[in-house]
Amino acid sequence: MGATKITFATFSGLDERRLASWCLAASTVRRAHGMEPAFEATGVLTPGATYWRLHALNSRELGRSVRVYPSREHAFAHVAEIRARRDELVAYAYAYSAARRTIGWYLTLDAEPVVMSARPYDSAKCAERIASATPALLCELAQRQG
Repeated sequence: MGATKITFATFSGLDERRLASWCLAASTVRRAHGMEPAFEATGVLTPGATYWRLHALNSRELGRSVRVYPSREHAFAHVAEIRARRDELVAYAYAYSAARRTIGWYLTLDAEPVVMSARPYDSAKCAERIASATPALLCELAQRQG
């Protein structure tokens, strides 16, 4: 897949569509891992609430953070930790949409989901391949603002 890029995005408010989409995806992952949904976990979002996205060289989004961070600095620090501890990441597959029979993936660090798939896959094999390649891709990334 080659080198990747990471973008850091800031939510502008609680009514933003991207936030609703992120919350649904993160809540699904957290439930699949036996944890409380994302909104309950993040509490009240503050100005500057940030998440990050991992992109392939062709700019297709591969994954995104499961957390929302209070600032870009916090997000950047967590990405650095994930990269430094990439050998400790554990991959899981889950039913992204049971109705559509699609599969998603996520990676955990210290038993907490930290990276989730950006889209569903029709094949578990494809989802597993992307999930297993993601730790290496995180280490090949070139950073940019998004």
